[in-house]
Amino acid sequence: MILSRHVSLNSKDKLQLAMDAMLGVKEAVRDRNVHPFRGLREAYSICTGDRELLQLDRGGLYKTSEAIATTDFPNLLLNSLTKKLIQDYDEF
Repeated sequence: MILSRHVSLNSKDKLQLAMDAMLGVKEAVRDRNVHPFRGLREAYSICTGDRELLQLDRGGLYKTSEAIATTDFPNLLLNSLTKKLIQDYDEF
């Protein structure tokens, strides 16, 4: 008997894919289950929980929201930008 295994993504993986898709990383765009962020403001708000952007000038990048540390937001953005840069370089 063969059991199919369904691997679910954790919330950080989902955020990374949404960030990748927002920036046009082709692997993330192909995944139909991923809804890209509409922009950096939405990405920041969802990752940090700071919907009103009130914490930006008060050290907001050091607080946490849900299971995601807000210090992860710059890392998520960095990873996506790196993937996009490599993708564009390979196409050139």
